Amino acid sequence: MRAEFLAALEFAQGADEITDPGELNRRFGEVVRRFGVRYFSTIVAAAPGQPVMPRILSGEVDPAWSERYSAEGFAAVDPVLATLFETRKPFTWREAAGRRSTRAGQRVMGEVRDITGTDEALVVPIHDRMGEVAAVILSGSGVSFEPDVRPVLHLASVYFSGVARDLADGAPVEACCPLTARQLECLRWVMDGKSDWEIGEILGISEHTAHNHVEAAKRTLDLGTRVQASVHAWRRGWLI
Repeated sequence: MRAEFLAALEFAQGADEITDPGELNRRFGEVVRRFGVRYFSTIVAAAPGQPVMPRILSGEVDPAWSERYSAEGFAAVDPVLATLFETRKPFTWREAAGRRSTRAGQRVMGEVRDITGTDEALVVPIHDRMGEVAAVILSGSGVSFEPDVRPVLHLASVYFSGVARDLADGAPVEACCPLTARQLECLRWVMDGKSDWEIGEILGISEHTAHNHVEAAKRTLDLGTRVQASVHAWRRGWLI
């Protein structure tokens, strides 16, 4: 058996014993980099009854791309995200772009390549019985996810996502989050590209009040822009 395949299987066998998020990322990163992967993450794309709003549970991502994705509202036109809801089988960026070839989708694919320096990714969909849609995304440059590689990465990714979810569920989120529930609500809609007036209309508060909640969140997190604040909260799993 190829060494990288064996490493992936060994990770899957021991994943349930991992109790630290940092250790989980380190060990999974060691496995997927054998396949040419540069960035990796496990995301929740949508929970039952909630709007589509991808958030990262764990992984190593390009922060510039995370901020750009949020600021431009790319979730609404991302062909990868759309394909994620249509299949349970792993697929690549190129395959997703081929299935949903739109000008807006091409822009997303072009910008992710320009910003992250990666040109291909394997996306592993994870659909649970309660209706939650999640995924593991493995991206790199010059990497080829051949048919014999996909089942191995699929297995390792399912374990990576499952352990990341268990660790996130067990973390004292409310205790570590310094923001109020209303501030988080406002940042959730900032992630969706809404203005202060639109947030006020959605939440039944004034535009001024919505603005004050966003500004208070920025001050608490010591961040300069509303997008930075929303991305910061999203990456830490506060925007559920």
